[in-house]
This record gives sequence, C-alpha cells and structure tokens, in this order.
Amino acid sequence: GWTIRKLLSGHYTDKRGNVYGENSVSVEILGVSDDTLIKIAEEICNVFQQEAVLVRLYNTNRILFVNGN
Repeated sequence: GWTIRKLLSGHYTDKRGNVYGENSVSVEILGVSDDTLIKIAEEICNVFQQEAVLVRLYNTNRILFVNGN
C-alpha cells in the first residue's frame, strides 16, 4: 500500500543543509523490501529532479537520505 500526504513532524537536515519538515510532501510505501524502497526513492529523485529524498525504513527503524545516484 501507499499514501501521499504531509507526514513529517519536526525537521530533518541533511549534510548539505537541506531541510525536510512539515511542508515536505511524503510518499509512504509499505510492503516492499528496503532495497526496493531505496530504488523507488532514487527514481523519485531522478524523475522529479530532487537532490535527495528522506527515506524511513520501517524494518530497521532507520531514516536515510537517498539521492538519484
């Protein structure tokens, strides 16, 4: 399953200073492996010309910044 909404509470800042917060659009995808989720995030970066996207891995409760590379 998947949803698109504003999901974040608080702010996350990556190493380059990009801020992700309440105004960021979130795509929540469940039922796929971590590797598949990271590949989807890379594709989102490329298609929407984003420098990076924030990814939450529910299996390991980790948060990653993923770029299109």
